[in-house]
Amino acid sequence: MNFGNKLPQTNGSFATIRDVPPGELTNCLQWLLPHVTVARASWIVAQLTARVQRQRVSDILAVEQSCNEIVIAAGIAMVQPASSATLLAIQDEDLPDSRTESPLMDNLVGRMRSLGVRFVQASSDSADEQLTLGRNGFTKIADLVFLVLEADVFGRLDPIGDRDDVVFETVGDNTEAMGIVCDVAARSFLETADCPRLSLFRSPEEIVEGYRMSLNFDPTLWRIVRSKGEVVGCLLLAVHPPEGAVEISYMGLVPQWRRRGLGRSILRHAYAIANARRAPRMVLAVDRENLPAVELYRRQGWSEAAGETVWGLRIST
Repeated sequence: MNFGNKLPQTNGSFATIRDVPPGELTNCLQWLLPHVTVARASWIVAQLTARVQRQRVSDILAVEQSCNEIVIAAGIAMVQPASSATLLAIQDEDLPDSRTESPLMDNLVGRMRSLGVRFVQASSDSADEQLTLGRNGFTKIADLVFLVLEADVFGRLDPIGDRDDVVFETVGDNTEAMGIVCDVAARSFLETADCPRLSLFRSPEEIVEGYRMSLNFDPTLWRIVRSKGEVVGCLLLAVHPPEGAVEISYMGLVPQWRRRGLGRSILRHAYAIANARRAPRMVLAVDRENLPAVELYRRQGWSEAAGETVWGLRIST
């Protein structure tokens, strides 16, 4: 029997799943947020606020499941660039352990598929969230650690360094330079130690396109890295309003130029940019298993602020 949007419950009543329009997000969030950690709740609100401020509420997808007019489950996601989406949260209090997936997630995936989404990324900072994501077909990509460097630390670090064979070129609105930086960024993903399992879901070109189409994209903060005249890597920065923290969205080197000390030079250049902008702090996320990178950051004074597990789901056409 096909119940459509009505799902039978064990007590004989029916649960109804409905799309939540932007004007009714408050009610949905009032149920959803108490079911996640404080850190997760703050992050969800910040993501939604940014979309509202930029008049991008159409990017927000929300669904809720109710029984006898009482909400028993809710989920919320955001459409992202490059045929992707971010699952902010999904909670189903009454999902039995024997169930392998949630009808609520089926609904969200269907809406994403209709909008051309092919990859969904989610994150978790609790065992319950990880269990829910695993039930709903998500695969673990990496354990991320979020690092912070305060201005009073990077302001004291030498912005020049001890190398004169490294040159940084600003991309800006130069179409040719944008092509170069996108190409070298894609090549730098080869044999990478940072989130290598992401390649199971996204091509290098799709990953770079995601950076380029993000809300905080600023081409004046993107750099091509050259050594001895050869393009060897890239530095992609972004600024987060309103406080102006500078994020190292991505820094990478093509395989043959790794382990030559160039990473330290790239970081020094990032510090110089942050200093020039009077940024209060710098932030980044790195794969916890990428031990050489984690150790490099820590030696330069970066401290751990938080951690989470990142998951991925491929949506078939």
